[in-house]
Amino acid sequence: DEAVALDRTIRTQSPMAAKCSQAEDVGGVVAALRPLAGPINAFFESTMVMVEDSGVRDARLSMLANCEQLLLTAGDFTKIVIEG
Repeated sequence: DEAVALDRTIRTQSPMAAKCSQAEDVGGVVAALRPLAGPINAFFESTMVMVEDSGVRDARLSMLANCEQLLLTAGDFTKIVIEG
């Protein structure tokens, strides 16, 4: 199940990302986040987040909030401006 795989990857990589962030090890943070790419893509390709079942929906939204917090370890991606 893609949701389980993504949740497992988030839980596995979070401690490493936090440790590297505290040490200001940018390369380590990137290395900690890189394994998320596949599970994130697989999750969104196969999973409807906003389902009618509120328990399932809330669990998926909570997991995605955890994923967001992990990604924010590397920085606030909303601040990136691409001109052109």
